[in-house]
Amino acid sequence: EDENAAEDILELCHYQITNPRCFSIDVGEWGDDDVDEGSSNVQDNPMLENILRVFHHFAENEILWKSLDLHSVNDRAIESIGRLVETASQFSLFREMEISAISFAHIDGILSGIEQNQRLELLEIHIQGDSFSEADGCSLERLLITTKTLRTLRICGIMNLRLESLCRGLAANTTLKALSVDLSSAGVSDDSSLNLFSTLATHPSLQFLEMTTGNSCGDLFVKGLNMLLSLSTSLEHLSLSNFHRNGKLALDELSEGLKQSRSLKVIETYSALHGETNLSTIFQLLPECPKLERLYFYEKCIEKQDLEKIKGMKRLHKPIILFLSVHIINYLSKTIEEVLRCHPEIQLIAHDFGEAGKSLKHLCDLNLHGRYLLDRPNVPLSLWPHVLQKASNKEDVLNFFLKGPSFAAR
Repeated sequence: EDENAAEDILELCHYQITNPRCFSIDVGEWGDDDVDEGSSNVQDNPMLENILRVFHHFAENEILWKSLDLHSVNDRAIESIGRLVETASQFSLFREMEISAISFAHIDGILSGIEQNQRLELLEIHIQGDSFSEADGCSLERLLITTKTLRTLRICGIMNLRLESLCRGLAANTTLKALSVDLSSAGVSDDSSLNLFSTLATHPSLQFLEMTTGNSCGDLFVKGLNMLLSLSTSLEHLSLSNFHRNGKLALDELSEGLKQSRSLKVIETYSALHGETNLSTIFQLLPECPKLERLYFYEKCIEKQDLEKIKGMKRLHKPIILFLSVHIINYLSKTIEEVLRCHPEIQLIAHDFGEAGKSLKHLCDLNLHGRYLLDRPNVPLSLWPHVLQKASNKEDVLNFFLKGPSFAAR
């Protein structure tokens, strides 16, 4: 509120910051003393007036404001902040906005304010509690309809998510490439989830879908997810999480959708599965899923007998990247090693191999760097440059390949 504050910031920008990457305002301390009762205009508030002068400077010098973080603000300050955001949007000053931890105040004014921004690419709404109002849902709907730049939308923690408004906005949107939505606390019914999947199935540009589910994963949820997989021509990455005891899925429930998918490349699950045959199920489906390239399973429900079923299966026609948690790798390291020996096309990766032996790590390196190309008779000479290039920075892998039977046969 100091009358010299704006000048100090502008001087800093002019003389010391030649290429600022991020400009953030923490409004967490704004309260009754900062916003006069009945006065929400920028001109009536010294703090907002100073910030406005900084915005003008940024706009004149084409300094892009990368992110705006809004944290627990006083209810009476929200209207002023909405006007502030609207002013910043007129200058298209930011590319990313996070609205978080606003527990009681409505944010429709802030969402309406950013509609004019011509550079907004990412919007994250993270609200604890049930304060997301019908007006907030309508403002988000209008933003999705009018935006020409929004690429990523993340919604989490909202207990009363206005799913009908969200679906209408998504149905009219043509720009989104990534959507993350948390349904675990939203109390979404099976019918509503089916409507959401139906909307996303025809979205023209959605490539990434991250969904956190709760206890509401019933028959209609499964039907909707299969519909999405079957009909979408753009979805490449599906991520499912469920940290509740109930409502988990088995991959055989998604078999029809996976077989009919024309675009899916990555499946990722976080504590979302139940059952004892998920790995063998997906490996049986892989020959009918030509686009699928990566499987990430952050799961604990993988059993030895499930892995042993894969050992006896035919080799795949192309490599597949498989991620398993360190818990599973430690628990089933010997069985995993046997699977990898039988299937050089399975390329196992992990954040940490934990207590697994050196032989498993070495085998993973061999598979990752092209053993599937050499582990067969009469390897064509034309493949060797490709294999050697892949393994060029792995001396032990190169030594194995150059001393192996495939090389000796040449």
